[in-house]
Amino acid sequence: METDLWWMAWVDCFNGGNPGEDQPLLKLTRWHRAQAHEDEVKHLCGARCSETYMERWITSQREHPEAHCET
Repeated sequence: METDLWWMAWVDCFNGGNPGEDQPLLKLTRWHRAQAHEDEVKHLCGARCSETYMERWITSQREHPEAHCET
């Protein structure tokens, strides 16, 4: 696998500072072998896959603007 072409994405939590203001946060970074094995990490095969994943995530967030971080 050419790791310079692969990316990783996962959802984290942005803490809003007050109860109920937290919200999901999408993180995207270059491939890193150790982190790639984490359960929540999605493997993305380049810019096009990354853009598609991000667009789907944004659409989901627009459909559910009240969404908070999962506990």
